[in-house]
Amino acid sequence: VLRQAGVRVPILVFGALSVSDLDGLFDFALTPTISTPGAARAVQQAAERRRSMIGYHLKIDTGMNRLGFRHDNLRRTLPDLFASPNLKLDAVYTHFASADVPESPVFNTQRERFDAVWAVVDELRREFRVPSHGSRLPILESRVFRHAGNSAALLRDSRVWYDAVRPGLLLY
Repeated sequence: VLRQAGVRVPILVFGALSVSDLDGLFDFALTPTISTPGAARAVQQAAERRRSMIGYHLKIDTGMNRLGFRHDNLRRTLPDLFASPNLKLDAVYTHFASADVPESPVFNTQRERFDAVWAVVDELRREFRVPSHGSRLPILESRVFRHAGNSAALLRDSRVWYDAVRPGLLLY
């Protein structure tokens, strides 16, 4: 609906993908969240069939335990994703389970895990190359963004602002 109304800015699909119907990602130039190896394979296959490149945001589970690649298993789960020739990593993100609960230690644990994840992702990115605009370039030559701050986190701790924030309830 947004694309049909003329909206041309990037639109990130935050939720889990329906791997049986990925055409909308391509038909409407949407940016998928890839949060599982299965989703990665499905989006790669769809992009390959269309002979196109698609950017994605990588969701990391740092403690919410809902969606995302486990923060402590990335060296095993990310290589296949990073080797996908039709997928381009645009951003890495997580979601805080308890940013709105000041006395909860989970927020700081998740922040520390996400910071540690970045080092692992950066290391793995150095090992893999992906096609970009018709040539094979190191993925490091394109900027990969980090985001984690929902409304509560945005107000709570500027260290989690990273490259972008995601105010939701705060807008209301």
